[in-house]
Amino acid sequence: TGGTAGVVGSIDLARDFTEMSSRLHISGEGAVLTIFRMGELMAYNDAEKAIYRLCAQDEARHVAFGVMHMRYMSEAAPERRDEIDSYLDEAERQILAGSQNPAGQATPSSDALAVLLGGGRDQYDEGMKKLQAIRRRQIQEYVKRVRSAGFGERFDNGRSRIQDLMASTVA
Repeated sequence: TGGTAGVVGSIDLARDFTEMSSRLHISGEGAVLTIFRMGELMAYNDAEKAIYRLCAQDEARHVAFGVMHMRYMSEAAPERRDEIDSYLDEAERQILAGSQNPAGQATPSSDALAVLLGGGRDQYDEGMKKLQAIRRRQIQEYVKRVRSAGFGERFDNGRSRIQDLMASTVA
């Protein structure tokens, strides 16, 4: 594929639905789903908790659709597995560092999110710990989605660099 502007931002360059879905549903919306699921860490009141919960429900439907499509492609078009793995390679490079991920490492929003998650500037360190927990969970949930979609061997055969990503996410 040609150059892209990030995982979610690259969907306009996708040649077909499968390429778009692997980028959007599996990685992009999956990362956002994790943020919504962890909304209770960010919520300041019951109304915000309810909003995060409802957003997570909606986002989960999108992600599940993408996982089902990838599972179908894994079984129905095995000749495309290497192609799909290349989309997942790209997604893994972007999942933490990509500017499309609000919880990505060293993004312009990282400090602001740490302040919000901590409950103020004086709680920045606590907020950064919560942000790192979100990042770790994004990776864990991504791995579960990819395994469920039928592409889990990438984590066992050395193709995936996800363990390197996990190690670079400070505990």
